[in-house]
Amino acid sequence: QFHLYISSSVIFSYSANTMVLDRLRRLLVVGERKAFQGIGEILRIAKESNTVMKSMLSGDSGDLKAGQERIRLLEQKSDELCFDIKSNVINGAISPSIQDNLLACIELADDIVDAYHYAAREVNRAANLGLPGGARVRELDETLLDMLELADRALDMVSSMLEVEDSVGEGDFRRGIQKLEEEADNVKDAGFDRLYALSSSLHYTQFLHYTELLHKFDDILDACEDISDLIVQITSSVSS
Repeated sequence: QFHLYISSSVIFSYSANTMVLDRLRRLLVVGERKAFQGIGEILRIAKESNTVMKSMLSGDSGDLKAGQERIRLLEQKSDELCFDIKSNVINGAISPSIQDNLLACIELADDIVDAYHYAAREVNRAANLGLPGGARVRELDETLLDMLELADRALDMVSSMLEVEDSVGEGDFRRGIQKLEEEADNVKDAGFDRLYALSSSLHYTQFLHYTELLHKFDDILDACEDISDLIVQITSSVSS
């Protein structure tokens, strides 16, 4: 009976804490909610960049320069949003306990768009100057496209995390993002295995080109996971 009483108390305490956390999440101040909305807007820019990047790698885009220019403009828009949101966080009525984490979230979201900008320039540069040793390697491009598909899903989940108003849903999205990041690691590792297997038939600039893109797309998934961790920390800080 004693052990049963302790277990019931723990369950009650957990349920009560969860209810408090959910209630406080819904009571985020206007400045904090606006910051979340701003981060969500940057992530929507990242989603659009991801779509353009997939088109460039799949061959659907007949003009790689136009794709690069589109992503350049999106990156510029992201930088402007990042500056405005950070200024509002620094100058607004934001709790000091979450300010640093909010700023880190904003930077990470902008870094994701920067990664697409870098990749678009790299793909267009390779096309314009020519990859010594031959054209693009289709099977390696397919690996990159697989990573972009995972990134697309991860960006959706992070965006949903910013809007969900209960800790259960937040936790579900966080675990989903972690699973996608782990899957992306596996895809990246398989890509590197194939890259090294093909290395004897590749020019070193081709090898470096695909190495850079594999790492850059992996960075996008890592950033999504880092943002999800920070969102959980922000929510926990509000409840403390």
